[in-house]
Amino acid sequence: MKNIRFIYLLFITILLLNCSNENDTTDTEINSIHKSEAEMAQPNFRDLLLNGTTAKYAPPTIRTESDLVGVDSPGCYNVNVRVYISVDGGNEYLVANDNVLVGDCNNGNRGSSDPKCNGYLPDGNYVYENGTQEDICLYELLIENETAYNQYLASVSRFLN
Repeated sequence: MKNIRFIYLLFITILLLNCSNENDTTDTEINSIHKSEAEMAQPNFRDLLLNGTTAKYAPPTIRTESDLVGVDSPGCYNVNVRVYISVDGGNEYLVANDNVLVGDCNNGNRGSSDPKCNGYLPDGNYVYENGTQEDICLYELLIENETAYNQYLASVSRFLN
C-alpha cells in the first residue's frame, strides 16, 4: 500500500511540474506576440514628421518640452529639448531628444560628425547630440518641420527672458 501511495504522489508531482513548465512557455510566447504586434503598429515617424505622409493616420500632434541641463557661461544655457508626437489613439512617442545651447554661446566642439544631427538653427542656437538614440535627430526635425520648430521656440523662450 505504501508503494502505491508513493507512486501516486510521484505521478501527481511530475504532472504538476510539467503543467507549470508548459504555462511558463505559453506566457513567454504570448508576451512576444504582443510585443511584435505593438512594434508593427508603431508609425514611421520620419515619414510623418519630415515628409508629411499621413496616409493611415490623422495628422500628428507635436509637443515639445525643454529642461535646463546647466549654465555654460553667463547668458549661455545648455537645454535638453524633447519632441513628442501623438498619433491617432493618443499614444505619445518620444521622437527626438538632444541638447541645445541657448543664448550667447560658443559651441565648444560639441556634437558628432553627422551634419543631420548638429548645427545652428535660424534663431542662432546650436543643437548637438546628447548620446541618446531616437528615431530622428532634433536638429534635422527642427530644420524640416515648422510646427516642431515653433514649439521649440516657445519652449526655450523662458530661458532667454
